[in-house]
Amino acid sequence: MDKQKIKVDLILAAGTNFFAKLVGYIIITILVRYLTKDEMGAFFFAATLATFFALISTLGTNQYLIREVSEKPEGSIIHLSQVLSLRILLQVLFLLILNGFVLLTKPDIILTVFLTSIYIFLDHLYYSFGSYFLGLRQVLYWAVTKISAKLLLAGLVILTISFNASLTLILLCYILANTFLFLFSALLVWVKYGPLRLSWNRDIMLGIARISLPFFVLSFLAMAQLNIDTLLLGYMKSYSVVATYTAGIRFLEASQFIILPIPMVFFPITAGLLVHQNWAGAKSLFQKLLLVTGSFGLLVSIGVLLTANPIIMFVFGPDYSETVGIVRVLFLGAPFLYTGLVGMFYANALHIEKKAAWVMLIGVTGNIILSAFAISWVGAIGAAWATVVSQAFITISLLSLDFRYLLAGKPPSEPQFQQIIAFEE
Repeated sequence: MDKQKIKVDLILAAGTNFFAKLVGYIIITILVRYLTKDEMGAFFFAATLATFFALISTLGTNQYLIREVSEKPEGSIIHLSQVLSLRILLQVLFLLILNGFVLLTKPDIILTVFLTSIYIFLDHLYYSFGSYFLGLRQVLYWAVTKISAKLLLAGLVILTISFNASLTLILLCYILANTFLFLFSALLVWVKYGPLRLSWNRDIMLGIARISLPFFVLSFLAMAQLNIDTLLLGYMKSYSVVATYTAGIRFLEASQFIILPIPMVFFPITAGLLVHQNWAGAKSLFQKLLLVTGSFGLLVSIGVLLTANPIIMFVFGPDYSETVGIVRVLFLGAPFLYTGLVGMFYANALHIEKKAAWVMLIGVTGNIILSAFAISWVGAIGAAWATVVSQAFITISLLSLDFRYLLAGKPPSEPQFQQIIAFEE
């Protein structure tokens, strides 16, 4: 391993994530003081629902692309072209399904959902380029595209609000920023690696979908674990309650900015170690990463318990005072959430996605059942407790599964792509 490059990539990824989260929270801080709480709740609900559908359209291809590109970089542009071909088709299909579903179940916010879904789907389509850069260990390209789009978004939102614009125009700013993100990334790939060759070959797309499906299940369930409560509250309570709870969840997600570079940088490295049967190296790295993420999670948990009130008042304002209690509960699970990220990407690298998916499914199902009862009983705070309990179960189970395979030093039995699928001339 090139330790100097790993160090540089970690610093660059952590810095980029910090900047992106900072800009995102500056925008949120402005919006919660500009829009009504019901408008923010509707926006949060629309974004969460759109993210669910966008993740389905991703079909796990981001993790598949990182692994394939890191293991077989010589065929990387072909892999990216194949994935994008599949993604574009699925994006269009699920965009229509999402808005049709909302028209039937939540017609009062159909315009908000429609505009939100466009910017969310563009963002997820960019993830294919981001995964490509990370698989090639070109963290700089990922950072440049991400930072550029965030700066553009911040400028557009601030400019729009200065003219007392509506939520609709604010959402158009998000769409413009993510359109730029996608086009800029496509141009960068074309200049550095050559043109994309999109092809809607049925056999190729089905092959990618088959291999990516376990990745999709894991990604979808991981997303559902933190966000399903927002949807439950949206259908069981008012949009104001949705805003109160989702503000806390967004804060928890933002706290991962230092941890997120770990799977970004170490997933390709771990995949490489395991491909070359370096089980001792993979196990040693696993233990070190757990120590780092677990220690950091514990420190963050203690820090937030002590400072939740001033932080929430500063970021969200006095209208979100009820979010303080929710945040304190959610951050009890921070050590489990952070170490769970390591458990998740190791399961992907070990090719045991199917076993990990069963763990996630049981945990998320438990979360849904607990949350449904808790929301009816004590409201949004009950959903927070359900999330913490289910996350603890998921993390402990995932880490146990990973340890078992690492200690055995046994190659995975799941079939893999062993050759690059070539385009038909």
